[in-house]
Amino acid sequence: MTFKVILANCYVHQTSLLGFLHQKKYLYTNYNSQMKSILLFLIILFAASFKAQDNNIIDSLKLQLEASSDTVHFQALRALSKEYSQTDMDLSMNYAVQCLAYAKETDMEEWITTATMLVGNCYTRQGEYETSITYYIDASEMASQAKDTFLLSQSYSNIGAIQFYIENFDKAIEYFKKSQQIKEAIGTPKQIAQGLSNIGEAFRNIEQLDSAITYLNRSYSIFKDINHTNGLATSLNNIGNIYAQQKDYHKAIDFYERSLVHKYIMNKPRDLAVASNNIGEMYFKLKNYNKSLKYYHSSEEYALKSQSLIDIKIAYKGLSKLYEQKKNWEKSLDYFKQYNALSDSLINVEKANSVANFEIKYQTIEKAKEIVKLEAEKEKERLYSIQKELEVEKIQKENEFKTILIISSIIVLLLLAVVVVIIMKRNKERKNDNANLTTKNHEIETKNRDIMDSIKYAKRIQNAILPPNKIVKEFLHDSFIYYKPKDIVAGDFYWLEHKESKVLFAAADCTGHGVPGAMVSVVCSNGLNRSVREHGITDPGKILDKTRDIIIQEFEKSEEVVNDGMDIALCCLEGNTLLYAGAHNPLWIIRNGKLLETKANKQPIGKFDKLLPYTTHTFELEPNDTFYIFSDGYIDQFGGEKGKKFKAKAFKELLISIQDKSMEKQKEKLDQVFESWKGDLEQIDDVCVIGIRI
Repeated sequence: MTFKVILANCYVHQTSLLGFLHQKKYLYTNYNSQMKSILLFLIILFAASFKAQDNNIIDSLKLQLEASSDTVHFQALRALSKEYSQTDMDLSMNYAVQCLAYAKETDMEEWITTATMLVGNCYTRQGEYETSITYYIDASEMASQAKDTFLLSQSYSNIGAIQFYIENFDKAIEYFKKSQQIKEAIGTPKQIAQGLSNIGEAFRNIEQLDSAITYLNRSYSIFKDINHTNGLATSLNNIGNIYAQQKDYHKAIDFYERSLVHKYIMNKPRDLAVASNNIGEMYFKLKNYNKSLKYYHSSEEYALKSQSLIDIKIAYKGLSKLYEQKKNWEKSLDYFKQYNALSDSLINVEKANSVANFEIKYQTIEKAKEIVKLEAEKEKERLYSIQKELEVEKIQKENEFKTILIISSIIVLLLLAVVVVIIMKRNKERKNDNANLTTKNHEIETKNRDIMDSIKYAKRIQNAILPPNKIVKEFLHDSFIYYKPKDIVAGDFYWLEHKESKVLFAAADCTGHGVPGAMVSVVCSNGLNRSVREHGITDPGKILDKTRDIIIQEFEKSEEVVNDGMDIALCCLEGNTLLYAGAHNPLWIIRNGKLLETKANKQPIGKFDKLLPYTTHTFELEPNDTFYIFSDGYIDQFGGEKGKKFKAKAFKELLISIQDKSMEKQKEKLDQVFESWKGDLEQIDDVCVIGIRI
């Protein structure tokens, strides 16, 4: 099975993956921004599978509309409205109205209340707050009369949301808290967490940040405990808002990106529009206009896909001010005109004031009800007239062609009997198909769960062989490690061991990348450890000789021929004395602005036609000397205007040019240049660069 297949199956079970990441928080928090980008890329890569899954859900719901059960029919209409809320607002409203009409036909009070709120939600998403609040008020009154505390809580929450949208935050907090009081008594953990998130956001908007972070952190903790993907996305976004308000834009971006990962998994265009806009806004404030433009355009794309006028308006506003900064006056004006047009169509000041006084009972809905009633009566009269005409026609034909009609009737009955038999047969076949499908789905779920467990285990093993950053800084004080795997797990790895006053460290590149490369890296790392710990070797050349022997012995245990191995640059530092040996990977020392290169032996750590001992080179380092060891991932990356490799020459020039910077700043510069060079192209290999200054 290929790694892509493994990732695809892993993506189908995104809940398990994210649950693991939340349980092992240190894995995520230790990711640099590049690792987050990779994870996001993988999720985007397989988003199409989720879209297909959503289509299957919608098709299944439409089939349920044919069910004879009132409950099934109602729930299907409700679910269809919610499914289309992110992609097609017109269809979402259509199914919501059908749901309300059906609820009234059945005369179920709970259904009528639920469907009334559903229609109100549709109007809210369209920015028609005056209309939506009339539905919410009706729903709260019906819930209160029925003593349905759950629906009453939901109604309060919806009314609070309207107050929030029109920036009446004190009133919003009042209704959110009324709703939360009920949720704390009878609600599920999910409902409680959602209510806490609403209150936290309202406090944030009135700049009571201490109260806001208290509610938002509690909400995040609950969502994390129940592993609720959508809730985690919302909580991470809201906490990002706090940091944005405090002008800690880098921290805000970190939380927004983590939220965006979850939102991609949920595949909800409107939520993706909001998250993308937030990240675009942060990069705008940081004056990184290229990245800001990328995310603003993503926000526009998702907003248009969801048909959310509010989010389209926000995206146009961001693009207008961005193009103004880039001095593209034509585009800036175009987006401002579109933003202004949407502003006129959404709620104005007069509407906001009228909504703020929502305690006054609106008559709009009653008028709408009357219109619907009249239309229904007209339709009933029309159908009655048609029925009468048909009856007259039938009588006439019976009188004129009685014998023919009898024969025709017999034929019709026979045909109906055949049709009934066919329908019954097809229904039986459908039931059998559904049963088989359920069994197959269960089998697939089991297999995918096993694959997911394997991926988790591979990741744990990979992290176990990498030395913690604390240990690296303890023994290599003025240094950096730039580590950027191509996939979630990698073939590249860095290694560190100390023996008395000697510090041994290496940058290694094992055969392959992803899961296969990670497995080879475990074998190679173990070989290095055994060479030092069991055999007590500290000379780099002799360590490589012994490691090669161990790796060959391990791979020869397999019944299959295994030619895997690794390229490596290995150093031993004691005071200012540096010992180096390498397999393909060189050592670069920069002294007084000049780069001194020591080449490695041209043979890998593994099987080779002619095995020769590895050479150990000795250097006496001077103050301010800086030396580097690395894999070939950085040099071999395709990019630039012509899509060519970066190459060693450019890498040397880059390292020389940044010698006046601190090691941490060097690391940041390496990442900036790499990302700029790569652009929109795929990363082709794992990257590992280690820099140390004396």
